Amino acid sequence: MGTLDGEGIKRYIPHRQPFLFLDAILELNETRIVAQKHFSENEYFLRGYYPDDPQVPLILLVEALAQASGIIASRFYRQNDKRLIVTGMEKVRFSQKVVSGDTVVFEVKPVHIRGRVAKVRGIASVNGKTVVEAEITGAFVS
Repeated sequence: MGTLDGEGIKRYIPHRQPFLFLDAILELNETRIVAQKHFSENEYFLRGYYPDDPQVPLILLVEALAQASGIIASRFYRQNDKRLIVTGMEKVRFSQKVVSGDTVVFEVKPVHIRGRVAKVRGIASVNGKTVVEAEITGAFVS
């Protein structure tokens, strides 16, 4: 049903640089969103996070999953221009580090959306290998 570039992403979520952790939406429909982010050596956080072994902070990958969740919720389940705010995370698992040069693919699927509450399941992967997975719950707020 669609793809989005960086400017298109900004129409759905309020995040801006340096806190926008999605480069593009590769697929977007009612049942899933697939997004990606390429992490270059110029990322500001790589200079200070394990400087002798630079890697992407794994919590930023969870944030990217949450941003993708906000896009699918805003696109298909928005009610009166409300935004999805994260209210909880469960079953968060980190399984591999992400380093400069990696392109991460984020896939998020709605599990339960009713009223003003949404729950999604997201997986982040590099070259087909899962690096992070999580269930994220959010609420639509004004």
